[in-house]
Amino acid sequence: MRSLNPLSSFKASAKFPAGLPSMRILAAAIVAMSLAACSKEAEPPRSAGEKLDEGIAKVERQGEQMKAEVQRGAEDARQAASEAAHELKSASLEAREQLGSDLSDAGLVTTIKAKLAADTLMTVSSINVDASQGRVTLRGSVADAGAVARARQIASAVKGVTAVDNQLMVAKKT
Repeated sequence: MRSLNPLSSFKASAKFPAGLPSMRILAAAIVAMSLAACSKEAEPPRSAGEKLDEGIAKVERQGEQMKAEVQRGAEDARQAASEAAHELKSASLEAREQLGSDLSDAGLVTTIKAKLAADTLMTVSSINVDASQGRVTLRGSVADAGAVARARQIASAVKGVTAVDNQLMVAKKT
C-alpha cells in the first residue's frame, strides 16, 4: 500500500544539494498545496430534477421581484395621474372663474337675441343687446311702447339675467 504523505518520497539527500534547505521546504509546500486543492470535498452531483427545481425557484423569485416593481410603478403612475387630474381640474376652475362672466354674458346676449327674434311682435334688427356680469342693456328703437315692455319681459325671463337696463326708444313714424 502506498503512503498518502507526499513528503515521504523525498529523502533529505534526494535531488537537492545539501546547501539548499529552503528549496526543499518550497517544494514540499507546493506539493502540499496541490494535494490540498485536490482533496476538497466536492458537492455531490445533483440530478436533473434538482437542477430544474432550483431553476424554477430562481425564476419564481425573480418574477416576484418584478411583480413588486411593476406594482410600485403602477402605484406611482396612478398617483401621478391623480395629481395631474387634480391640477387640470384646478386650472379649469380658475379659467372658468376668469372667463366665466364673459362666457355667461355672451350666452345671455345670444339667448336674448334668439328669443327676441322668435317673438313675432319684435323687429330684432333694430335692437342691440349687451351684457356685463348678468346685467343686460337693450338699445335701439322699436315700433311702439308695447314692444319696449315685451323686450324687457323677454330679457328678464332669461336665466342668469340679474337686471335689465331698457334704453329702447319708440321709433317716430314718418
